[in-house]
Parts: sequence; structure tokens; C-alpha cells
Amino acid sequence: MHHSTKSIPVQDRAVERVQSILSAARRLFTEMDVADANMAQIAAAAGSKPAAVYRYFPNKNAIIAELFKQNCAINNSLILATLSSMDSLQSFPAVGTKVIRSYAALMQDDPSTRAISFAVRSNVSLRYLEYQNHELLARMIVDVLMGFAPGATCHNKVQQQIRVILTSLGPALREGIEADAGQANEMIATVCELVEVQTRHIVATIEASQ
Repeated sequence: MHHSTKSIPVQDRAVERVQSILSAARRLFTEMDVADANMAQIAAAAGSKPAAVYRYFPNKNAIIAELFKQNCAINNSLILATLSSMDSLQSFPAVGTKVIRSYAALMQDDPSTRAISFAVRSNVSLRYLEYQNHELLARMIVDVLMGFAPGATCHNKVQQQIRVILTSLGPALREGIEADAGQANEMIATVCELVEVQTRHIVATIEASQ
């Protein structure tokens, strides 16, 4: 009796190969400086030939960009889940500091996330990805806040305020994440205090516009 083996569809094999390459690159980036890694090393880590990697990614920047997008999707989901615990507009400052601490803990626990984030912000060709994510996060946060203030007329102003927080406090938070254990808690606490001040100002802005 003949038994046929169902073959894996081409598109499924391609998805599996892409994920294999990305996973290998992520591991490699925790072992060496991202700037020093090359496509041949990524291919070797994935158990592939360089030509196979180039079939899906034209260069290393494309791999870094895809890994950064994956990280952002995870981080943004974490932020949105934390924001969902809000029960009023006035709880935003407390929830905002909780978001900062959760994000810092995630970054501290995952060396690959830190390496990829650094690679993006230190590369002029990739830095726009961070700005894009700030825009997305600002819109997400505004949507949550306005759910508690449907009559508010300050959407654009609040979105701008949130973008300023993300852009200005980002470097300080990264320094705290990358500091040694003795300094990290103190630096992250300082960032949380600044975020609390800024978010209280945002709450005041929304309340004044209703």
C-alpha cells in the first residue's frame, strides 16, 4: 500500500526559513557587536549559505529592521496591556510609571532586544524606525486616554506631548537599563518621577479641554 507524504507548501517553508534566519541573527547579536556581524556569519548561525539569506534579506540592515519590528510589536502589546488596567484618567500617571518599569525590566532581561535597539538608534539609515514606533505608541496612548474623556478636544496636543516624553526620556531610560545594578534602579526611578510629572500635566491638559 502506497502512503504519500504531504509536502510542506512553498510559502510555509519560506516563512520557516525566514524565522530561522531571524532567530539565528538574534542569537548572534547577543554574542557579538551587531556592527561587526556580517551576512556570512548570520548564514552560518542559521545553518544556511549566504545566498539563502540574501534570497530573503538584501542586507544586514533589513534583518535588523525586521527584528526591531518584532521587538516593537512585543513591547507595544505589553504597554497596551498595562494601559488597559487604567480605571480613570487620573490613574494615568501611576500606570505610566508602571509601563516604564515593565519596559525596563523587559530590556534588562533580554540582551538581544537591547542590542537591536542600540543598532537601530546608532544607524542613520534605521533611526526612522524608532520615530515611527514613537508615532504609533503616541496614537495608541491617546486612544486609551480619550476613551476616558470623549469630550476632550486636545488630541493633537496630547499626542505631541507623548511624543516629547518618548523622545526626550528615551535616552535617559536606556542609560538606566544599561547601567550596573547599583545605578540602574536609581536612574530608572528618576525617569519614572519625570514621567509622572509629565503625565500629570497631560491629564491636566485633557481635563481643561473638556
